[in-house]
Amino acid sequence: NEMIEKLYQKRRTKDRALLAGVLSGKMAEGVDYPENILDAVVCVGIPVPPPSARQDALKKYCEDRFGRDLAWRYSSSQPAVNSLLQALGRPIRKREDRALVVLLDRRLLRRPYRHCLPSTMSAIEVPDASRTARHVKRFFERHPEPAIEAV
Repeated sequence: NEMIEKLYQKRRTKDRALLAGVLSGKMAEGVDYPENILDAVVCVGIPVPPPSARQDALKKYCEDRFGRDLAWRYSSSQPAVNSLLQALGRPIRKREDRALVVLLDRRLLRRPYRHCLPSTMSAIEVPDASRTARHVKRFFERHPEPAIEAV
């Protein structure tokens, strides 16, 4: 893939690249990024499905099948969080891979979204950009960039 080769080229020359995509899109779910080529994933927002007749029908089905309390989770919040998790998993394919994960949406800290995240995922709220920058710097100091071999 040409895009992956360009990422390797940037990494070998110590140049930086920003790869932008949308949640639930091809780059967030359909492309494999081998050999820990991505350093970080930043997700902005939660991809909750927009209101539609189809979404209303799905919610109604979930309500009838699982009850009112679980209908929103099964029809909206869990599918949205699953899309986030797909994107977060792009850079981490093997045990030794490392990547910084930043989720920019406070709703993920509260119900109903928090309960859709894996229990092994710990979240911290960072109140300002300078503190976020310190966390990012600390992450990359503790987890240095892996060597990239010629592909």
